[in-house]
Amino acid sequence: MMKLIKLVSAAVIVALVAGCAAPADPEAMKPTTVTQMQTKAAYRSAIQVASVEGGKNTNPAWISKVSNEDFKLALEDTLKSVGYHSKTGKLQLNVNLLSVKQPIAGFNMTVTTVVEYNLMRSDGRSVFRKTITTPYTAEFSESLLGVTRLKKANEGSVRANIEAFITALNAS
Repeated sequence: MMKLIKLVSAAVIVALVAGCAAPADPEAMKPTTVTQMQTKAAYRSAIQVASVEGGKNTNPAWISKVSNEDFKLALEDTLKSVGYHSKTGKLQLNVNLLSVKQPIAGFNMTVTTVVEYNLMRSDGRSVFRKTITTPYTAEFSESLLGVTRLKKANEGSVRANIEAFITALNAS
């Protein structure tokens, strides 16, 4: 009987810890507070996201990652929400995800994202260049599953990074 209880307990623990990794969701990476910010006229309908590099695709058998495509979608949607996005903008934004530092395991998972933003004119001159580092912690109370907490931490860190970019751009 004791063996059965231990076996069932072990199975429950494995079920709670295990799971397939899911990529970061672009919708969850979009900041919601940027639409309330004061924007600069110089950037209105002027920014085209030219490139996003440095991201990685998620391997479902491993851990959640942030892909270039998902980061770009979240960034473009955010730029649209503040009126800065343009499909053929006079300013080209190149983004490089320098690092996404993730824990291997833990109860509260903190992910730190380091992103370089380079906004350039068509002649190649840089108008705005900044590297932004943002941590975000997903608490154990957000999900019992570690893979879900890591995904939430990825999304939160990118969300905070995009928001910090818009804030810095408005202040430039």
